[in-house]
This record gives sequence, structure tokens and C-alpha cells, in this order.
Amino acid sequence: MNLEITWAELKRLADSKQASLQWIDADDRYYIALVDGPFILHTVLAKADASEFESSYKAVGNKKVENNAPSFTSKVVGTKKLYARNTGHQFALNAGSNVFTITATLPWAKVTGVEVLGGETLDFADFKVKDTAAGTYSGVPNYVLNQFGFSVNIAKDYYRREATFDADLYQGMVLEFTYNSVSAKTIGINLIMAEVK
Repeated sequence: MNLEITWAELKRLADSKQASLQWIDADDRYYIALVDGPFILHTVLAKADASEFESSYKAVGNKKVENNAPSFTSKVVGTKKLYARNTGHQFALNAGSNVFTITATLPWAKVTGVEVLGGETLDFADFKVKDTAAGTYSGVPNYVLNQFGFSVNIAKDYYRREATFDADLYQGMVLEFTYNSVSAKTIGINLIMAEVK
């Protein structure tokens, strides 16, 4: 967030934080800024009024800024961070019931939603999460760990469902879709998720 403040306030904050000012020399003025986490505090100072800046701040300015703003993540889980990992898949369908699967490849992900592209009115689907063929997580091969869609009606052309909370998905788990299609077509499935690492 950029905030314009006075030179007096800017130098007071720089002194209190022992922070380097960033500056640009442009014709008859200086553009001066202080980076403070997600904030950039700045001012414009005419060179005619810049004797204090030139004598006390200019020479020690423009040092590397350590920005402590969070990295490109949305949330921290324990000591780990979340990174967006949305994935898309396409499936050719016959009229009637179709079963297709997506196997999780990430060691740990949080699924928050699903999109279906290319559906038509009166299509409906069930969404299940199943254990691996070896029963890695439940001890039972291909065991249904959870079902998060029960005869869900798919909107024509575009359907999106976002959960109010995330679901954990681990490597090898299988998302199974039973999709009842009105006609033969190809649909796209996007998984809205974040990798935990």
C-alpha cells in the first residue's frame, strides 16, 4: 500500500526504525520513500528545501530493502506455506453414467473447490475421495475416505463449487467422479487447491 506523507514525518519514521530511505533524483526535486513491510511511505521534496536530506540522508540511502512482507502465499499451516496449484483435466464422456479418476500427485494439498466446464442442463455427478490401491491411509485398498458431492446438478457450460473449508489430499489418493451426462461430449475439470510445503 502506498501512502504519501510529509518529509518531516518520513524522516521521523526512518530515524525511529533506523531504516534506509530510497530516493530518486529528478530535475528539481527528490522522490523519497521508506519501505515498511507491505507499506511504501513516500514524499516529494523540492531540492530548494532539501539541505537536511542531502547532508544527513542522501549518502546513506538507497540500501537494499529487507521487505518482511509475506511471500506469495495465502496462509501458513504450522511451519509450512500454501502455494496455489490449480490443475485442469479433460474427459471424453458417453451419454449416461461415466466414471473417471484423478490421482493426487502432490505430497500434501488442500482442495477448496472444483470447476466443471462444458456441462449441460440435467448433467449430475458424485465426487468421492478414495484411498490408494494399497490402502495407504485407511488400511483398506480403494476405500472411500470421503464423499463431497451427491448427485450434484451441473450448471450448463460452467459450474463452480467452493467449499467453506479445505479438504486434505495426499499423494496417491484418488478423486473419483461418477458423471451422468445427457449426451456424448468432452468436459473440463479444474481442481482448485493449494500445495502445502
